[in-house]
Formats: sequence, structure tokens, C-alpha cells
Amino acid sequence: MENKLFENFIQAVKQDNRILYDYTVSGKYEEIIKKIYEDVEKFDAYTLTGQLQDILIKIVKNYVFLPKTNYYNKFLELIYEELQKIIVNNIIIVPLNNLNLSLNYNDYLEINSNIKIFSNLEFMNIKNIGKLKKIKEKDSLLNQYFQKNIHANLSRSHILTVKEHNFFNYPQMTILIKNIPFKVWLEAVKITEAVYSFIRMLDMEIDEQPDDKGKFSISQKYGVYYNLPNVSKEPPFTEGYGYSFIFTFSPILSINNKGFINNLEKLNILLTKYINYCFINKNKYDKSTLNKIDKWLNAVLLFNSAYELASKEKYDTANLILLSLLESLFLKNSGSKKQDQLFNALLSFFTNNNMEIKQKELDKIISETYKSRSKFLHEGISSVYPNPKYNNDIQGIYSGMKPFFHISVADYFNNFVENLKNLFHLTINILKNYI
Repeated sequence: MENKLFENFIQAVKQDNRILYDYTVSGKYEEIIKKIYEDVEKFDAYTLTGQLQDILIKIVKNYVFLPKTNYYNKFLELIYEELQKIIVNNIIIVPLNNLNLSLNYNDYLEINSNIKIFSNLEFMNIKNIGKLKKIKEKDSLLNQYFQKNIHANLSRSHILTVKEHNFFNYPQMTILIKNIPFKVWLEAVKITEAVYSFIRMLDMEIDEQPDDKGKFSISQKYGVYYNLPNVSKEPPFTEGYGYSFIFTFSPILSINNKGFINNLEKLNILLTKYINYCFINKNKYDKSTLNKIDKWLNAVLLFNSAYELASKEKYDTANLILLSLLESLFLKNSGSKKQDQLFNALLSFFTNNNMEIKQKELDKIISETYKSRSKFLHEGISSVYPNPKYNNDIQGIYSGMKPFFHISVADYFNNFVENLKNLFHLTINILKNYI
């Protein structure tokens, strides 16, 4: 941006700072303001609330035009410096619905220094109930963790009464993120779904029977908690600030608990990578790399959609989603011969990453997937048909249940269903190694 143009903008805002936030007086400077907001959104930490407007007004008021300086770039540097001053610790707390771990009231699992799983205080082992009655809310390990990291109390009784009475029915995953709350709220939507997506991926790999036994008592919400900058680190602690948000997917974990424990290290690698990519400074990456990152972030969530469709035995639609996922990762444009392009791209991917894949098996999975997709999409012909449900048969009823367990004999011998299972495993292998 030309220095003279930006200097005129600064001088105008000094005369009337409403230009920054009131479109009715922004006039000819509307494009500059739009560019400022677009560039701020590329930062690893940002807010688009009134805090940003206050920062802009402060910077404009004290802005000095230095010779041999790009005025606009300097302006962005000053914004970034001010944004760093409002960064705080945030905790995303995710109820892991139907996960049953052998955790006592004073236990927790440490996935890494920023991600932990705390025991639930509602449905604990019966032998600890007597001890639990002696524990005050403020003395729970979960609350101690909140006090240490955001210098506030987790008001458990308030959450149960006002926000979500099922919130503490199962273990809680806490994710500690140092950033501006506004940015964390935005990314928490993806991160919470990614938690479930990765857990489900790793569970599908072990192909073990889930432990849910058809009993579902779920929390429909997750929370994001934080405190203001420079608050006291010493008691007495306040309640800080907390917001509950509704899950945008089915919050049911129908998994094998022993398998979950065995997969904690893999979960750590995948989830840490996902969280880190949610908070990158986009100014430091080229367009091609950013495109690859965005595709992977989105593909992880698409997998969750496919999983939930398959859990409801909507196999044809799950097939569509998984194929779209793979095409988004490996095909650069639309056109003819997609099947051949995808096959060659996947074969190259496995070879370049030193991953074993049998060419004949890959060819069968891809060809059968496209054949089924074409029949369903263009002719409305399903590859599977509904089967009668007995009273005690809940498979295919609840979105989020582990797919392909307790399926009918007809589906068991259905080549399409078998191919879809293989497609799921292929997709999992790719998502774990794509980036």
C-alpha cells in the first residue's frame, strides 16, 4: 500500500475514529479497513471484537510517520504487538461421552503437558463413593488444574445447574491453549470435533468390540474457560470467564476402552498436530502449504461426518463423503478420469511415504467406490437396503455408534459394505500420514 494513501487514512482517522468501525462514515477508506481486518486474521493470535477497535484507535492516536518505513506494514507490526498483550491461558474442556476409564477421584491421564483427561466425579467406582462425599468442589483435581492455569475456579455446581446437568457424567479432556479467547472460541469448534474424529479413527483400526453396551448418557456441550490478563495468581480465586457451546456433531464415543488407552501416544501426535495448525501465523507460510494444511484440517472433520453416517447405516452417503475427502486431498481440479487420477495419486502417496499398499487391492477399493458412488449419485440406486430391527437391536439407530458391528447377515456378505470398511481404513492411514 502506498505510503501517501495510508498517511491520508491515518490523518482522517485521527480526526474521526468512527471511520474504523462505522461503515456509514468509512467512505473511501472502507477498502483499507477491510484489508486491515483480512491481514489481522492471518495472525496466529487475533480478535475481531471491540478489543481490536480499541487497539486500532490507540495505535492511530500515537502513530508516528518514520522516514524510509512502509507505513502500512509498520501499522500491522504495532497491531500484532498489542494483540500479544491480551493473550491468556484458555482451557477447552471436552466431555468424553461414554468413555469409561478406571480412574479414581484423584487420578488423571496426561496425554501431554497441555492435554489431560480427568476422572468423572458422577459415575466413579463404587468403592470410592465414601471418599468422594468428603471432597469439596474446590479441592477436586480438575478445579486445582483450573486454579493453577487460569487462576480461577471451575464452578462445577453452576455448570450442572445452569448449563449442562450431564457435563460431568464422563471423563473430561482439558486442552490448554495460550491465545486470545476470541481466537480459541473459533478454533474450539474444529478442535472438539477433531478430538472425537481422531479417537474414532484409532479405534476403528483396532477393530475391537466397543464397550458402550448401548447405554448413552451424554453431555451436549463443551466449554471454553479463561481469565483476564494480569490477574492474581494467588487465592482467593474468582470464577473467571466461561462459555458453553453446543457440539456440532454426535457426542457419542462408542469405542473399546482398552484400545483407547493403548492409543494415547498416537492420539497425542495427531491431536497436537491439529491444534498447532489451528494457530499458525499464516504470514509465515506460502499459499501452497496453507492450502495443504487447510485441506487436512477439513478432511479430519469430513471423516467424522462419514463415520457418523456409517454408524446410522447410511453407507451410500458415507461412501460419498470419504471419496470427496480423498479427492479434496489429492485431485487439483475437476474433469474426466478422476478415478485414474486418484488411483495414481494414492499409489504415489504410499510410495513416497514408504507405506505398504498392494496395487491390486488399492485398485479394487477405488474402482468399487466410484462404481457405487455413480450408481447412487446418478441413478439413485443404493448398494444396501434397510433391514428389520429387533427391539434390542440398537446398531444403526444412534449417530456416533461404532460402524459395522452387529450388522445383518445380508450386509456382512455385501461386497459394498466390505469395500466401504476397507475405504475407511485406507482413509485413516492417509489422514495419519498426509501432513
